[in-house]
Amino acid sequence: MYAARGITAPINVLWMHLFLKEEEVAAAKKLWDEHVAHSPRIMFQYILNVARVKRDESIVRKLLDLLHGTAVTERARGSAYSCLVDVLGK
Repeated sequence: MYAARGITAPINVLWMHLFLKEEEVAAAKKLWDEHVAHSPRIMFQYILNVARVKRDESIVRKLLDLLHGTAVTERARGSAYSCLVDVLGK
C-alpha cells in the first residue's frame, strides 16, 4: 500500500527490523531488493546503534556490503564506517 504510493519510510523501518533478525534473512532481502535499495533515502541509523551496543562487527559489515552500489551519500556511508571503527576499537 505504501510502496504503491512511493512512501518508503515504513518499508525501510520494517526492513531494519528484519535485517537484525537472523531468522528473517529472506524477508529482509526481499524488501531490500524490491523497495529499499533503490530508494533515494535509506535509513539505517538504528542498525548502527544496535551494532554499537552489541559490539557486533558482522552487523556493520553486512550493512556495508548492502550499501555498496546504492545512492547513499558519502556522509551516510561514513557513519557506517565510523560505527565499524567504534566496534573494532572496543
